[in-house]
This record gives sequence, structure tokens and C-alpha cells, in this order.
Amino acid sequence: MRFSLGNRNSLYSFEACVIEAIRSRLDPEAATRLQAQIDSINKVQRLTDGKEVDLYRVAHGKPSFDDSLRFPQGEEEALLGTVHLTHPGNPVTLKAEAWLVSGRLFSLVFDKPPKQFFAGYALDAVRPGVKDVTVWMDPMRGRPKGDEVPVDPGTLTGWMRELSISGQLTDTRAPLVGPQRAALIAQIDAQLPPDYLELIEQMDGARTGKCRIHGLTSVRKVVQDDDNFS
Repeated sequence: MRFSLGNRNSLYSFEACVIEAIRSRLDPEAATRLQAQIDSINKVQRLTDGKEVDLYRVAHGKPSFDDSLRFPQGEEEALLGTVHLTHPGNPVTLKAEAWLVSGRLFSLVFDKPPKQFFAGYALDAVRPGVKDVTVWMDPMRGRPKGDEVPVDPGTLTGWMRELSISGQLTDTRAPLVGPQRAALIAQIDAQLPPDYLELIEQMDGARTGKCRIHGLTSVRKVVQDDDNFS
């Protein structure tokens, strides 16, 4: 990939390495579109000590992105891929996630501050290795989703059936099939509660009163200084 380095509006080599590792594992059409998206970026913003890297195309002082470069059926947010980078001097790894927003690559999320991980190395020159790469979805097709229709209460069992029949559980959506559900669970770096795991077997999210129970397709990543949360 072609990236200039050395200023705040450019990607560091290790950041570019993450994108290239994912791009090289996409089908040609998706890889070409991802390259076109990256070629259009002219502003890089780093937040939370470099753990979140946001990518922009700015024109006349405002964000401006060519919609023809977006992946079709783009969701609000979706995890495209995960890459583990290896440290040049020891076996520890740095985990990086590449997130799409509305059909384009928008952010890279690291599990540790890169400056801390690469201490002693210049960020604009360090060359890590790639331990492994996981591409979670075909960006030309989008993530799997449950049916956009309410679940028939008659198909529910246990406490979910009781709450649904009584009207306490509403706006339910059909669950993802087993392999799709397992793939999305694997993206979450957290121990999910047993009752939530039970719920997503029967529905991909619901509403109870004024509260929304997000399904797996709505899980988002929040980056903070001390840790990242799903």
C-alpha cells in the first residue's frame, strides 16, 4: 500500500501494516475498493493515547467522503478484521481491530497504547511482524443479520416467552443462526452473562420498557485510556 509517513495526517508504518494485512486477505473487488478508500484519506486523528486512529477525507475544512467508494450495504459500524502485530524485540503482541462505519474504513483500535508497546522505537519507523489475521466479514456483502421481523412469541421458551406474552419484552428480532452467532461472539473480548447468551439464542435483541437490549449485530467498541469495552 502507498502511505506517506512522518506527519500527523499520515499513517504510521505499523498502522498501515494492519490495513495491508487485512486488505491482502480480501477478494480482489473488496481489496481494490479498500485501497481506493485509503488513497482518499488526507487526515488522521489519534485519540486515547493513540489507541484509536480515525481516518478522514476533508475538503474545505469539512469531512467529505466519496460515496461511490463505500462498500455496499454499509452498516453504521462493523468489525472488518483483527490483526495481531508482533514486537520487533520480544514475543508480545499488539492487537488491532479495523472498523467500518457506513461502508468505509473509519478507525483502527489497538488494545494497548502503541507508544507504550513500541517503547524505544520511533512510531514512524517501527516495523512489526504480523502474527495472525482474522477477516470477520466480506465487506461487499455485509455482516449476517437476523430477520427484520418481530419474533413470534409462540416460538420463544422459558422466561423470554413469559415476558414477551406479558408485553414486557417487545421489538424482538429473529436470532442469527448458530455459526453466525458464534462468529460475532468471538469478536467480543468479554465474558458475556449467561442470561444474555440465552437471550441471543432466541432473538437478536429486544426492548424492555425504555431500555434496549442490543443484539450481537449492534455491539460496539468503546475505547478508553485504561481499557477497551464492548
